[in-house]
Amino acid sequence: MPCLLHLKRGISVAVRTILVIALAFMCLSIAASVFIRNFFGHSFDTIIDINRIFFVWITFLGLVFINGEERLIRFELLEKKLPGVARAVLHALQRLAALVLYSVMVIAGIQVLPFAQPQMFPTIPISLIWLYLPVVIAGVLLVIQTLASLILAGTGAHEKDVSC
Repeated sequence: MPCLLHLKRGISVAVRTILVIALAFMCLSIAASVFIRNFFGHSFDTIIDINRIFFVWITFLGLVFINGEERLIRFELLEKKLPGVARAVLHALQRLAALVLYSVMVIAGIQVLPFAQPQMFPTIPISLIWLYLPVVIAGVLLVIQTLASLILAGTGAHEKDVSC
């Protein structure tokens, strides 16, 4: 079971790294675009579409990162008032409900991909599939994280167990 902890942490570290790089790229490209537009009078419409793609990816990967860090909004006020067993049951029910929602996210994302694939961005020759692909990828990662959390909670493993 400690390998599941490594998996959860590995996903969080990888996603955090991707988020930092993507956010840095967005900031630099927007700053460069503003600078070029203001000082040289030339605008790059391509940057708008590229940043649109990055924004969607950052949004969904951010959800994966926050979920991996156990920082999503929960019913903590209610959980704290419950005894240990009831708290564990409520937490498991929350994770099961989240698992259903994440599974729907994956299924819906897969169903949209064939419709988005032939459509292209107006300023760059890239398929709109890149706006919908993060839904599927984030959904799969969220399912993996949630299954790992459920298994770890069911076995009583704690974050301190790190040997694989």
